[in-house]
Amino acid sequence: MNDDKGAKVRIMMRLMKSLCIPVVCIGCLSAVTIRSVLPVHADSGLPAGENAITIFLTGNALGELKPCGCASGQLGGLERRPAILEKVPHDKRLVIDTGNFLADETEQDIIKFGIIIESLTMLGYDIVNLTEGDIRIAEDLGLLENLAFDIISYARDVETKIPVSHTRELQIAGQCLYVTVATINAESDQIELFEELFSSRHNGPALNILIMNNCDEGVVGHIADTDVVDVLVCPSSADEPVIIDKKTRKPLLISVGQLGKYFGKLTVQVVANQELKLDYSNVPIDENLSADEGLVQLYKDYQIMVREEKLLEKAIKVPLPNGLEYVGSNSCGFGNSCHQYEYEKWSTKGHAKAYQTLVNVGSQYDPECIRCHVVGLEYETGFVSEKSHKDLRNVGCEVCHGPGSKHMMAILMVEEDTETSEPKSACINCHTPEHSNYEGHEDEYLQKMVHWEEPKQNTNVKNQGRP
Repeated sequence: MNDDKGAKVRIMMRLMKSLCIPVVCIGCLSAVTIRSVLPVHADSGLPAGENAITIFLTGNALGELKPCGCASGQLGGLERRPAILEKVPHDKRLVIDTGNFLADETEQDIIKFGIIIESLTMLGYDIVNLTEGDIRIAEDLGLLENLAFDIISYARDVETKIPVSHTRELQIAGQCLYVTVATINAESDQIELFEELFSSRHNGPALNILIMNNCDEGVVGHIADTDVVDVLVCPSSADEPVIIDKKTRKPLLISVGQLGKYFGKLTVQVVANQELKLDYSNVPIDENLSADEGLVQLYKDYQIMVREEKLLEKAIKVPLPNGLEYVGSNSCGFGNSCHQYEYEKWSTKGHAKAYQTLVNVGSQYDPECIRCHVVGLEYETGFVSEKSHKDLRNVGCEVCHGPGSKHMMAILMVEEDTETSEPKSACINCHTPEHSNYEGHEDEYLQKMVHWEEPKQNTNVKNQGRP
């Protein structure tokens, strides 16, 4: 982990300004204990009335604060979550995150960690599970104290004693529903003691949720045999929250998805015979949802922090092979008869405006964003910052055709071998499913970037160009 003190100070300053959202305490009426049963079916609507509550679940953000916005139809974004949460009254919902905030521990990721913590506070999360990685970073940043939500964790190698379970009480059908959320490490001896995490002394219906880091067949079988856990939350391997095994009635095996694209929605209802019924479905966090202004501003603050820490200038660069250098798109066509036609056509295409699209949204200082909007960010002689030669901005000639220094020298020396060489980028290197609608629309995308006179073959576009 990068221990840059400046980044940590800025994170702490932001957190000091975070909203303190009070926990709403709901009084519960006395009631007899009710044995719950768990039929499961799809339910896309949000619950209404006194006989239902909703438990929203997220997790595995993996550093994704919002979609990049480079294509339509992208899901996710912390600022869109309130539009879904606000459809359910505070006293009829519980909001849980299962942790695993980051995919890596770079300096930029550490900044993201503080932003995610503050976002969960602003969103009014009730219980947050912290994985071992989350705990390590939070402890290093001093973020384990004075949180506005309850935290749980199975990690035991920290000085701060963090509980492994929390119980919340919510009114449902005139009774008090006791919801206990717990976590254990399936690879430790904790698995033999998990029953102790759930109290049997509640004077009312109880819902027991267990978050696990491993849900192999043996672990699930052991938990199912005890008949204690109602909902078992397993690690996610897909973006979308799913019921992992629809045949299993108890525990209900679910995942919460990843990258913040969906809410998992667990609806709890009291049916006519006073038993509990659980429905699990997902709610997409789509681009049509309104954005919360506070969270929009928080993301802008994140962009400022990235800029102030000069993360772009700190990007690791490797040497180009064989002494190659980037020379910029102007060298290829502007005032040069060799590729003047291609250059002029390229300058009218979207690739020639790629850098400006980031400027328009304030992301031109973000290394994660800009690498696909400039020439050679990862390499020496490539783009460094806005102070770099302007000709290295945008998706220029050398992104697809390779560094041009030896190509230009060969032309000047009237040599026969004038081909550019690796490293060359293919379309799919940047137009990934996460950032683009390219897959399945290759021909359509090709037509958008045609900048040559003669017909070209789709399969060899990156190596084409009139000599």
